Amino acid sequence: MKGVLALVALVGCKAAPPPTVSNHASTESGFVAGPNCIVQGRVTDAATRESLAGATLVAEGGPGKEDIAISDENGAFSIKLTGAHEKLTIYYNDGQGSRPLHGCGERIEVKVRQQSSGPVIVW
Repeated sequence: MKGVLALVALVGCKAAPPPTVSNHASTESGFVAGPNCIVQGRVTDAATRESLAGATLVAEGGPGKEDIAISDENGAFSIKLTGAHEKLTIYYNDGQGSRPLHGCGERIEVKVRQQSSGPVIVW
C-alpha cells in the first residue's frame, strides 16, 4: 500500500516552469534582469549614426559570472543572461560607460560620441 501512495504522490508533482524572458526582480538599487533574459540593442556613432562593430558589452552586478557580447558589423548585440545582473557596461576603444538594466526584453540604443579626449558613451 505504501508503494501505491508514493506513486500517486510522484504523479501529482509538477515541475517548476522554465525561466522566460519576463524574469526580473526589483531591488533597492533598481531592477535586476534575471536568468534567461535577453538584452539586445545597437551601438552607433552619435554624430553619423553609423554602426559601430567591436564594442564589448558586459552584463554584471549580480552573483555569478558576467555575460558578454561583442557588437557585430551592424552594431547589433544580444546577450542571453545566465544570472541576475544589475547593469550593462560598454567598452569601445578607450571609452566606457555603464547604465542600469531595467528588465527582460529591454532594447538598448548605445551612442558613442567621438571627442578629442576619446570616445564618450551616451545612452
